[in-house]
Amino acid sequence: MKLFAAQGAASLSIALTVGLILRIYLALGTPIGSASVPGHLCSYNDELAHGTYAYHLLQSGTLPLHVESIQSAGALDRGNFENYQPPLYYLILAGLCSTLDLSNLEQVILAGRLINCVLSLAMLALFVVLSKELALNRGAVTLGFMFVSLSGVVIRFSSTATNEVLFWVFAGLVIWTAVRIWHSGLQLSSLAVFVAASVAALYTKMSAILLLPLLLVFLLKRRDTQTTVMTVAAYLTILVLTLPIWFRNVHEFGSLIPLSAGFGVPTRATPDVRFVAYALRSFVFPWQEFWRGWLGVVTMLPFLIYLLLSSAGRAVVETLIRQPVLLSALLITGLAFLWLNFRYDQAEARYLFAAWPVLALLFSGLPDRARSAPIMLAVSLLPYILFLLPAPGS
Repeated sequence: MKLFAAQGAASLSIALTVGLILRIYLALGTPIGSASVPGHLCSYNDELAHGTYAYHLLQSGTLPLHVESIQSAGALDRGNFENYQPPLYYLILAGLCSTLDLSNLEQVILAGRLINCVLSLAMLALFVVLSKELALNRGAVTLGFMFVSLSGVVIRFSSTATNEVLFWVFAGLVIWTAVRIWHSGLQLSSLAVFVAASVAALYTKMSAILLLPLLLVFLLKRRDTQTTVMTVAAYLTILVLTLPIWFRNVHEFGSLIPLSAGFGVPTRATPDVRFVAYALRSFVFPWQEFWRGWLGVVTMLPFLIYLLLSSAGRAVVETLIRQPVLLSALLITGLAFLWLNFRYDQAEARYLFAAWPVLALLFSGLPDRARSAPIMLAVSLLPYILFLLPAPGS
């Protein structure tokens, strides 16, 4: 616990314990493939499709080819709309199920949930490693760690069978390595880790393409011939190693980044107030079946106010200015989120979590306030009260 602030030890312990309990409870207690029922735990609407992908691999040993957009009638029940995703998570899940002799779809999905519970612990470790690289003080490490422990987005997808959490692990590695390169230079070992993490991230989720430019940030600091050559070589290596993904995307799904294969035909629309409201709500509490309207807003506001005050704090602003890799990750992810919502109705804040280490950092702006950790704990836990309230009309 020396990495963390002594005055926040109790709050940190509670956050970690509650976060672990919630992950395990939701992984084991959420019905699989259930319809959305207000006031009841329900399976995430994408989960069946992710599970079906892994189940197909388990049964046939081949990648699924048929894909239909989520806009198609009955698509949620058939579960083919995630088949365009890169295969790494599903290969790992299918391999584990084969080793454990798990043979039906429900067992596959449950195994996928438990894998993600474990992977979310790797996210906690990655934030600590990044914090040491950034030389954050103990209070800042404590607050960021608490965010990763109790974030509704992280908890929900840590207890859902989906490729999201594995991607977040590799995304964290990419960001950490890019920061390390910014600090220590373009050493061959760091470059190899960046390439390996980028390749693994691309084999997990196409969103990884958002993080590839982070290596270019170093060219702002050093523009010599050796740096340029090594950077070009790194990107060529990533391209060569990921050629099977690009070939599959074009050959099977019609484009390099086949969003339309899963999301459907894009439409041009300007994000409106509903987009902002849903993005904020899903950032704090992404369980739509437990939302309670204005009561939900009341439980959510303290968390958002804390985020606003913390991210505007001098410590966070100075860190982002000194660390252009982090600022670039945040801006690229934010702009991509906006771009996505000019084409599709996809306002879920989980898409911002490609830069999750930076989001955690935004909560570290009040580390010198004596009661910042207990306040962070309180505002993080408050939305979970919605789980305990009866469904409307019950």
